Amino acid sequence: MVDLTIQLLYQSEELTLAEGFQHIENVRKFATYLFPDKEKTFNLIYRPRMLRVLRERGILNFSQN
Repeated sequence: MVDLTIQLLYQSEELTLAEGFQHIENVRKFATYLFPDKEKTFNLIYRPRMLRVLRERGILNFSQN
């Protein structure tokens, strides 16, 4: 699911910041559904990877989190 979302973030031509954040939130919800009490792990490992995609695409400024 994470890899699929990362590809979606890279390939969606008209992706907005709000849509990018929504995709990340959807993955977080799904991951915590499958692995309760692992939200901290998600935020440490996977969220930064997905935010990096938004930064690389110029959708997210470096000063934003």
